[in-house]
Amino acid sequence: MFVDHIAWLALIWSVICVLGWISLPVGQALFRASSDRGYAYAKILGLFAISYITFVLSTLKITPLSIYAIFIGILIWVTINYFVAKKTNIPIVKEIPWRKVIITEIIFIIFLSGFTLIRSYGPEIYEIERFMDFGIIQNLRNSTSLPIEDFWFSGEPINYYYFGHFYSAIMIRLTGIMPAVSYNLILSTVFSLTFVQVFSIGSNLYS
Repeated sequence: MFVDHIAWLALIWSVICVLGWISLPVGQALFRASSDRGYAYAKILGLFAISYITFVLSTLKITPLSIYAIFIGILIWVTINYFVAKKTNIPIVKEIPWRKVIITEIIFIIFLSGFTLIRSYGPEIYEIERFMDFGIIQNLRNSTSLPIEDFWFSGEPINYYYFGHFYSAIMIRLTGIMPAVSYNLILSTVFSLTFVQVFSIGSNLYS
């Protein structure tokens, strides 16, 4: 079981890492003045952009909501970043402060592992809004179109804001981790990404 936990954490880290590197051209174009050249921001930017593109494609009925729609979203986002890189002519790899990148990744891994450990002492999905959140994520995972059906009111579209649940469902589809496990891993990921952004903002203010 411990090996499984390590594998799940490594998978989550790998996906976030890849999405961040894909988004680096746009991240550097927007946040070139930051001390890490937008590296920390690119992590969130990648997840948000791919989720939003997939959301639009599925909402407009261009593609059904599936792993293929996500891959199309990734392809569109990669294309956008390619043209941004060509247009801005920024030497992306040469400008990366590798020391800051390594520190950022270490912080992300420490907080991802730490918060996952904390959640492991109370992984139950109940109380507050956890049951509803899990239900919406499950609905998004199983649905092939948007808007999703309201699981409280069968046959009707859900009347609730759920983009946060949507990118969680995107992560679940990309990693393939079972929802009962990935729900807590997503919470840990959000916490870790938040702290990475705080670290980046703080280091920029300090420098």
